[in-house]
Order: sequence, then C-alpha cells, then structure tokens
Amino acid sequence: QGGHTYIVAAAPNVGKTTFCLNIVNNWLTTRPDAVGLVVSMEMTVSELVVKLCGIRGHLDTMRINSGALHDSEREILHRVGQEIRSKPVVFLEGFNAVTPNAISAKLERMRSRYGRVDYLVLDYVQLMDADINGTDYQRVTAVSRELKNIAMRFNIPVLIVSQLSRNHDHRANRAYRLSDLRDSGGLGQDASVVLFVEPADYDNESDPQRFIRIAKNRMGAKEIKIPLLFIGNQSRFESLQVAV
Repeated sequence: QGGHTYIVAAAPNVGKTTFCLNIVNNWLTTRPDAVGLVVSMEMTVSELVVKLCGIRGHLDTMRINSGALHDSEREILHRVGQEIRSKPVVFLEGFNAVTPNAISAKLERMRSRYGRVDYLVLDYVQLMDADINGTDYQRVTAVSRELKNIAMRFNIPVLIVSQLSRNHDHRANRAYRLSDLRDSGGLGQDASVVLFVEPADYDNESDPQRFIRIAKNRMGAKEIKIPLLFIGNQSRFESLQVAV
C-alpha cells in the first residue's frame, strides 16, 4: 500500500534480495504500467537484470552469465529481456554516496518523466548514507525515518532490504526477532510491515525450503508463516501451501 514502508530482513545468503526481485517481477506482470525504482548498493544493474531474467524466464542465472544456453533458452532470454526493457522500471547501482535526499530527487525526475511513480525497492538499508553525521545506529535510524517520509510524500510502498545481526545464532530459539534488525531499532519502529525470510533448517544451507514470517503488521495479522521453495539457480521463489 502507498505511504508505507516494508522491511524484508534475513541473515546473509538466505535470499532476501532475491525475494524482493520476485516481488518486482510480480509488479511487472500484474501492473505492467507501474513505474518503479530499484536501487542496489550490493549489485550492479546487469547483475540485477540477470537475476530478474532468471526469475521471469525460469532460466539458470549461472548459465546466462556464462552464455551456455540452448537455442530455446536463448529465445526465452531474448523475450524476457525485451519484456523487462519495455517496462517503466529503473535500476540504479548505489555504489557512490546514496542518501534519502538523492533518492527523493530521482523519484521526482521519474515522476516528471512518466507522470507517476508507484514503488521503490532499496537493497540494502545499512549501506545507505545519511544526510547527517553520527554513529551507525544514528545513521540507519535517520535513513529509516527519511524513507518513511518518502513513502508518505510520494504515496508509494517502499520495500527495504535489511541485514540482521548475528544475535539469533547464539539463542536456543534461532527464529529472528525485531531486535535483530542490524544497527537500528528505528527500522522496526518506523516500518508498517516487517517480513523475515527464514530458513526451514538453520543448520542446513542446502535445504531449499524457506518461510516468510510476518513479524509486524500494522494493517493486519502477524506471526503468520508462509512456506516457500527457494529455487536458487533461477533466483526464484515458489509458493507452497499457506500455513497459519
């Protein structure tokens, strides 16, 4: 919903960025005219697009990168690449200083060009620069507040990827908690919804089953676990039966 921020959080290598790109793919499919901005501080634009092509075409992303595709797969890659190119979604690499003010200015330019803007995806918040100086805690808290303001100002959903601390590794119950959001309590406080991407088996990284757990939800039910299958070679998630 517009005007709200949504946190997607997990430990490293669980699939939180991939999950967000799956959401972007759903937007491209169900709302092909939606204007979106995807900013990554970890991946290049080409890496993001390759992942999105894997999701959209059910293609092995390693084989896309190596060029070792069959003719039929090349046809699929060409088709999905053209589909992505035709959509009003902008990908940005955030390797230089990226602040909320810079993102807001970019959204203004996009709204001027397209006449609208519909969503923002940011990966990931701990790597963003703040418009103030301070500790990591103060910086991330300030960024969180500004991203909330952006969601309200443009009346768009802002999807924010967040890292977690390693505190959960030292607990008997290793399920994630809101207090595990790294460098800031403000993230959990400002967000309307917090989604955790959790492994089904914390000790088996090869297990493809994941759960999306709604840890916070100002607009509805929480502590709902949604089982998913993570198809890593295609950067893709598939829904399984919902368990409440």
